[in-house]
Amino acid sequence: MSAKKAVFRRVALRACPLCQGRSFDPVAEPFDDRYGFPGRFPVEACRGCGLGVLRTQVAPSSLGRLYQDYYHQGIQARPAARPSRSVWKGRAFFLRARLLRGAELWRWTRPGASVLDVGSGEGWPRPVLAALGADYTGLEWNRRDCERMRADGLKVIQGDLRSALKSKRRFDTVALSQVLEHLPDPVKGLRQAASLLNAQGRLLVACPNWGSAFRRPEAWLNYHVPYHLWHFDPRTLALAAEKAGLRVLRLWTLSPLSWLALRGCLAAAVEGEINPCFHGAPSLPRQLAQWPEALAADLQGRGDCVLAELA
Repeated sequence: MSAKKAVFRRVALRACPLCQGRSFDPVAEPFDDRYGFPGRFPVEACRGCGLGVLRTQVAPSSLGRLYQDYYHQGIQARPAARPSRSVWKGRAFFLRARLLRGAELWRWTRPGASVLDVGSGEGWPRPVLAALGADYTGLEWNRRDCERMRADGLKVIQGDLRSALKSKRRFDTVALSQVLEHLPDPVKGLRQAASLLNAQGRLLVACPNWGSAFRRPEAWLNYHVPYHLWHFDPRTLALAAEKAGLRVLRLWTLSPLSWLALRGCLAAAVEGEINPCFHGAPSLPRQLAQWPEALAADLQGRGDCVLAELA
Protein backbone atom coordinates (compact mmCIF):
# COMPACT_ATOMS: atom_id res chain seq x y z
CA MET A 1 0.00 0.00 0.00
CA SER A 2 2.83 2.44 0.74
CA ALA A 3 4.11 2.15 -2.83
CA LYS A 4 0.69 3.12 -4.13
CA LYS A 5 0.33 5.96 -1.65
CA ALA A 6 3.56 7.61 -2.76
CA VAL A 7 2.44 8.19 -6.36
CA PHE A 8 -0.71 10.17 -5.55
CA ARG A 9 -0.24 13.91 -5.28
CA ARG A 10 -2.93 15.82 -3.40
CA VAL A 11 -3.98 19.37 -4.19
CA ALA A 12 -6.00 21.89 -2.21
CA LEU A 13 -9.15 23.29 -3.79
CA ARG A 14 -8.84 27.07 -4.04
CA ALA A 15 -12.24 28.11 -5.34
CA CYS A 16 -15.75 26.71 -5.75
CA PRO A 17 -16.35 25.64 -9.38
CA LEU A 18 -19.86 27.14 -9.35
CA CYS A 19 -19.56 30.55 -7.68
CA GLN A 20 -15.75 30.93 -7.43
CA GLY A 21 -16.13 31.46 -3.70
CA ARG A 22 -13.07 30.88 -1.53
CA SER A 23 -14.71 30.50 1.89
CA PHE A 24 -15.81 27.09 3.13
CA ASP A 25 -17.29 25.59 6.28
CA PRO A 26 -16.02 22.22 7.57
CA VAL A 27 -18.56 19.39 7.49
CA ALA A 28 -16.74 16.07 7.85
CA GLU A 29 -13.35 14.41 7.44
CA PRO A 30 -14.10 10.83 6.33
CA PHE A 31 -11.80 8.14 4.95
CA ASP A 32 -12.32 5.76 2.04
CA ASP A 33 -14.83 3.35 3.59
CA ARG A 34 -14.89 1.02 0.57
CA TYR A 35 -11.61 0.51 -1.27
CA GLY A 36 -8.95 1.31 1.32
CA PHE A 37 -7.31 4.43 -0.09
CA PRO A 38 -5.19 5.77 2.78
CA GLY A 39 -5.85 8.95 4.71
CA ARG A 40 -8.74 11.23 5.55
CA PHE A 41 -10.18 13.95 3.33
CA PRO A 42 -11.94 17.16 4.45
CA VAL A 43 -15.43 17.64 3.03
CA GLU A 44 -16.67 21.23 3.31
CA ALA A 45 -19.54 23.44 2.15
CA CYS A 46 -19.09 26.56 0.03
CA ARG A 47 -20.37 29.61 1.91
CA GLY A 48 -21.29 31.28 -1.36
CA CYS A 49 -23.58 28.71 -3.00
CA GLY A 50 -23.76 25.73 -0.62
CA LEU A 51 -22.00 23.23 -2.91
CA GLY A 52 -20.36 20.40 -0.99
CA VAL A 53 -16.70 20.09 -1.95
CA LEU A 54 -13.75 17.84 -1.28
CA ARG A 55 -11.22 20.47 -0.19
CA THR A 56 -8.18 18.20 -0.60
CA GLN A 57 -8.33 16.19 -3.81
CA VAL A 58 -6.15 13.73 -5.66
CA ALA A 59 -4.46 15.73 -8.44
CA PRO A 60 -6.30 15.48 -11.80
CA SER A 61 -3.17 14.02 -13.39
CA SER A 62 -3.37 11.07 -10.94
CA LEU A 63 -7.09 10.33 -11.17
CA GLY A 64 -6.68 7.64 -13.83
CA ARG A 65 -4.20 5.80 -11.65
CA LEU A 66 -6.42 6.25 -8.59
CA TYR A 67 -9.34 4.51 -10.27
CA GLN A 68 -7.10 1.83 -11.75
CA ASP A 69 -5.39 0.97 -8.45
CA TYR A 70 -8.27 1.35 -6.01
CA TYR A 71 -11.77 1.75 -7.44
CA HIS A 72 -13.70 -1.54 -7.14
CA GLN A 73 -10.46 -3.31 -6.25
CA GLY A 74 -11.16 -6.31 -4.02
CA ILE A 75 -14.89 -5.73 -4.29
CA GLN A 76 -17.09 -7.31 -6.89
CA ALA A 77 -19.67 -4.84 -8.14
CA ARG A 78 -23.14 -6.13 -8.91
CA PRO A 79 -22.98 -8.20 -12.11
CA ALA A 80 -24.41 -6.55 -15.20
CA ALA A 81 -27.50 -8.33 -16.45
CA ARG A 82 -26.91 -10.08 -19.75
CA PRO A 83 -28.84 -8.75 -22.72
CA SER A 84 -32.01 -10.69 -23.37
CA ARG A 85 -33.87 -11.09 -26.63
CA SER A 86 -37.09 -11.53 -24.68
CA VAL A 87 -39.10 -8.32 -24.53
CA TRP A 88 -40.94 -9.64 -21.50
CA LYS A 89 -37.73 -10.37 -19.60
CA GLY A 90 -36.51 -6.88 -20.39
CA ARG A 91 -39.74 -5.35 -19.14
CA ALA A 92 -39.65 -7.48 -15.99
CA PHE A 93 -36.09 -6.28 -15.31
CA PHE A 94 -37.23 -2.69 -15.81
CA LEU A 95 -40.17 -3.07 -13.43
CA ARG A 96 -37.99 -4.70 -10.78
CA ALA A 97 -35.42 -1.91 -11.09
CA ARG A 98 -38.16 0.71 -10.73
CA LEU A 99 -39.58 -1.07 -7.69
CA LEU A 100 -36.16 -0.79 -6.07
CA ARG A 101 -35.96 2.86 -7.16
CA GLY A 102 -32.90 2.25 -9.29
CA ALA A 103 -34.18 3.03 -12.80
CA GLU A 104 -36.09 6.29 -12.45
CA LEU A 105 -33.54 8.21 -14.51
CA TRP A 106 -34.18 5.98 -17.49
CA ARG A 107 -37.97 6.13 -17.49
CA TRP A 108 -37.80 9.44 -19.37
CA THR A 109 -35.99 7.84 -22.29
CA ARG A 110 -38.16 7.99 -25.40
CA PRO A 111 -38.84 4.66 -27.18
CA GLY A 112 -36.35 4.12 -29.96
CA ALA A 113 -34.02 6.88 -28.74
CA SER A 114 -30.26 6.65 -29.23
CA VAL A 115 -28.64 6.71 -25.76
CA LEU A 116 -25.07 7.36 -24.65
CA ASP A 117 -24.42 6.09 -21.12
CA VAL A 118 -21.38 8.00 -19.79
CA GLY A 119 -19.30 5.95 -17.36
CA SER A 120 -21.23 2.85 -18.34
CA GLY A 121 -19.07 0.24 -16.61
CA GLU A 122 -20.36 -3.06 -18.00
CA GLY A 123 -23.60 -1.40 -19.03
CA TRP A 124 -26.04 -2.47 -16.32
CA PRO A 125 -28.93 -0.24 -17.63
CA ARG A 126 -28.99 -1.99 -21.01
CA PRO A 127 -31.88 -4.40 -20.17
CA VAL A 128 -33.90 -1.39 -18.96
CA LEU A 129 -33.21 0.51 -22.16
CA ALA A 130 -33.82 -2.57 -24.30
CA ALA A 131 -37.28 -2.78 -22.74
CA LEU A 132 -37.81 0.80 -23.87
CA GLY A 133 -36.61 0.02 -27.39
CA ALA A 134 -33.60 2.34 -27.01
CA ASP A 135 -30.38 2.11 -29.05
CA TYR A 136 -27.73 1.81 -26.32
CA THR A 137 -24.06 2.87 -26.51
CA GLY A 138 -21.72 2.87 -23.55
CA LEU A 139 -18.86 5.30 -22.89
CA GLU A 140 -16.25 3.80 -20.59
CA TRP A 141 -12.53 4.37 -20.10
CA ASN A 142 -11.88 0.97 -18.43
CA ARG A 143 -10.60 -1.40 -21.11
CA ARG A 144 -11.78 -4.54 -19.31
CA ASP A 145 -15.37 -3.30 -19.11
CA CYS A 146 -15.28 -2.26 -22.78
CA GLU A 147 -14.08 -5.72 -23.79
CA ARG A 148 -16.92 -7.36 -21.84
CA MET A 149 -19.50 -5.12 -23.47
CA ARG A 150 -18.14 -5.86 -26.94
CA ALA A 151 -18.16 -9.57 -26.16
CA ASP A 152 -21.89 -9.19 -25.46
CA GLY A 153 -22.36 -7.54 -28.84
CA LEU A 154 -22.89 -4.08 -27.38
CA LYS A 155 -21.68 -0.78 -28.75
CA VAL A 156 -19.14 1.05 -26.63
CA ILE A 157 -16.75 3.97 -27.02
CA GLN A 158 -13.58 3.55 -24.99
CA GLY A 159 -12.42 6.77 -23.35
CA ASP A 160 -13.94 9.88 -21.78
CA LEU A 161 -16.22 12.68 -22.96
CA ARG A 162 -13.47 14.05 -25.19
CA SER A 163 -13.23 10.65 -26.89
CA ALA A 164 -16.97 10.67 -27.52
CA LEU A 165 -16.78 14.15 -29.03
CA LYS A 166 -14.09 12.94 -31.44
CA SER A 167 -16.38 10.14 -32.61
CA LYS A 168 -18.68 12.77 -34.23
CA ARG A 169 -21.76 10.81 -33.12
CA ARG A 170 -24.75 12.61 -31.65
CA PHE A 171 -27.48 11.14 -29.46
CA ASP A 172 -31.11 11.68 -28.45
CA THR A 173 -30.18 11.09 -24.81
CA VAL A 174 -26.89 11.42 -22.94
CA ALA A 175 -26.88 10.15 -19.36
CA LEU A 176 -24.49 11.07 -16.55
CA SER A 177 -25.65 8.58 -13.95
CA GLN A 178 -23.48 8.89 -10.80
CA VAL A 179 -20.74 10.52 -12.88
CA LEU A 180 -20.92 14.31 -12.43
CA GLU A 181 -19.59 14.19 -8.87
CA HIS A 182 -16.43 12.44 -10.13
CA LEU A 183 -15.49 15.01 -12.80
CA PRO A 184 -12.70 17.52 -11.97
CA ASP A 185 -14.68 20.29 -13.71
CA PRO A 186 -18.42 19.57 -13.42
CA VAL A 187 -19.59 22.58 -15.46
CA LYS A 188 -17.23 21.72 -18.29
CA GLY A 189 -18.42 18.11 -18.09
CA LEU A 190 -22.05 19.21 -18.49
CA ARG A 191 -21.11 21.35 -21.51
CA GLN A 192 -19.23 18.48 -23.13
CA ALA A 193 -22.09 16.07 -22.51
CA ALA A 194 -24.58 18.56 -23.97
CA SER A 195 -22.37 18.87 -27.08
CA LEU A 196 -23.06 15.18 -27.74
CA LEU A 197 -26.81 15.77 -28.07
CA ASN A 198 -28.70 16.19 -31.30
CA ALA A 199 -30.94 19.23 -31.79
CA GLN A 200 -33.84 17.85 -29.72
CA GLY A 201 -31.73 15.82 -27.31
CA ARG A 202 -31.97 15.57 -23.54
CA LEU A 203 -29.27 15.30 -20.90
CA LEU A 204 -30.13 13.10 -17.91
CA VAL A 205 -28.17 13.58 -14.68
CA ALA A 206 -28.26 11.65 -11.41
CA CYS A 207 -25.94 12.20 -8.45
CA PRO A 208 -26.02 11.94 -4.64
CA ASN A 209 -28.09 14.63 -2.92
CA TRP A 210 -26.14 16.85 -0.52
CA GLY A 211 -29.51 17.79 0.99
CA SER A 212 -30.36 14.15 1.70
CA ALA A 213 -32.28 13.28 4.85
CA PHE A 214 -29.76 10.45 5.32
CA ARG A 215 -26.59 12.56 5.38
CA ARG A 216 -24.95 12.92 8.78
CA PRO A 217 -21.70 14.74 9.60
CA GLU A 218 -20.22 11.56 11.02
CA ALA A 219 -21.29 9.19 8.24
CA TRP A 220 -22.91 9.14 4.81
CA LEU A 221 -22.66 6.50 2.11
CA ASN A 222 -22.04 9.16 -0.51
CA TYR A 223 -19.16 11.08 0.99
CA HIS A 224 -17.25 8.35 -0.86
CA VAL A 225 -13.85 10.03 -0.62
CA PRO A 226 -11.57 10.60 -2.47
CA TYR A 227 -13.70 9.74 -5.53
CA HIS A 228 -16.63 12.15 -5.06
CA LEU A 229 -15.21 15.63 -5.59
CA TRP A 230 -18.50 17.57 -5.46
CA HIS A 231 -21.83 17.19 -3.67
CA PHE A 232 -24.90 18.69 -5.34
CA ASP A 233 -28.39 19.34 -4.05
CA PRO A 234 -31.29 20.36 -6.30
CA ARG A 235 -30.36 24.05 -6.11
CA THR A 236 -26.65 23.66 -6.86
CA LEU A 237 -27.32 21.12 -9.61
CA ALA A 238 -29.65 23.67 -11.23
CA LEU A 239 -26.93 26.31 -10.82
CA ALA A 240 -24.35 24.04 -12.49
CA ALA A 241 -26.77 23.48 -15.37
CA GLU A 242 -27.28 27.24 -15.73
CA LYS A 243 -23.51 27.83 -15.76
CA ALA A 244 -23.25 25.23 -18.54
CA GLY A 245 -25.92 27.00 -20.60
CA LEU A 246 -28.61 24.36 -20.00
CA ARG A 247 -32.28 24.55 -19.02
CA VAL A 248 -33.79 22.41 -16.26
CA LEU A 249 -36.86 20.60 -17.61
CA ARG A 250 -37.43 18.35 -14.62
CA LEU A 251 -35.68 17.96 -11.25
CA TRP A 252 -36.55 15.73 -8.31
CA THR A 253 -35.06 13.57 -5.56
CA LEU A 254 -35.34 9.85 -4.93
CA SER A 255 -33.77 7.28 -2.60
CA PRO A 256 -32.47 4.08 -4.25
CA LEU A 257 -33.26 1.23 -1.88
CA SER A 258 -29.87 -0.41 -2.46
CA TRP A 259 -28.14 2.73 -1.15
CA LEU A 260 -30.17 2.74 2.04
CA ALA A 261 -29.60 -0.99 2.52
CA LEU A 262 -25.84 -0.46 2.30
CA ARG A 263 -25.73 2.09 5.13
CA GLY A 264 -24.91 -0.65 7.60
CA CYS A 265 -21.63 -1.31 5.78
CA LEU A 266 -20.24 2.00 7.05
CA ALA A 267 -19.95 0.56 10.56
CA ALA A 268 -17.68 -2.19 9.24
CA ALA A 269 -15.25 0.25 7.58
CA VAL A 270 -11.62 0.32 8.76
CA GLU A 271 -9.36 3.11 7.57
CA GLY A 272 -6.89 1.95 4.92
CA GLU A 273 -8.58 -1.43 4.38
CA ILE A 274 -10.98 -2.86 1.78
CA ASN A 275 -14.50 -3.20 3.19
CA PRO A 276 -15.86 -6.66 2.22
CA CYS A 277 -19.36 -5.61 3.32
CA PHE A 278 -19.71 -3.82 -0.02
CA HIS A 279 -19.18 -7.05 -1.95
CA GLY A 280 -22.25 -7.65 -4.15
CA ALA A 281 -25.71 -6.14 -3.94
CA PRO A 282 -27.97 -6.22 -0.84
CA SER A 283 -30.66 -8.91 -0.83
CA LEU A 284 -34.10 -8.11 -2.20
CA PRO A 285 -35.85 -8.36 1.23
CA ARG A 286 -33.23 -6.08 2.75
CA GLN A 287 -33.79 -3.49 0.03
CA LEU A 288 -37.58 -3.66 0.24
CA ALA A 289 -37.37 -3.05 4.00
CA GLN A 290 -36.04 0.44 3.21
CA TRP A 291 -39.26 1.54 1.47
CA PRO A 292 -40.85 3.48 4.40
CA GLU A 293 -37.74 5.60 5.06
CA ALA A 294 -37.16 6.15 1.35
CA LEU A 295 -40.72 7.27 0.73
CA ALA A 296 -40.74 9.64 3.70
CA ALA A 297 -37.53 11.33 2.54
CA ASP A 298 -38.67 11.54 -1.07
CA LEU A 299 -41.97 13.17 -0.12
CA GLN A 300 -39.98 15.88 1.67
CA GLY A 301 -37.79 16.43 -1.39
CA ARG A 302 -34.82 15.09 0.59
CA GLY A 303 -34.18 11.77 -1.14
CA ASP A 304 -30.62 10.43 -1.22
CA CYS A 305 -30.24 11.02 -4.97
CA VAL A 306 -31.04 14.10 -7.06
CA LEU A 307 -32.07 13.62 -10.69
CA ALA A 308 -32.56 16.10 -13.51
CA GLU A 309 -33.57 16.28 -17.16
CA LEU A 310 -31.74 19.10 -18.94
CA ALA A 311 -31.79 20.60 -22.42
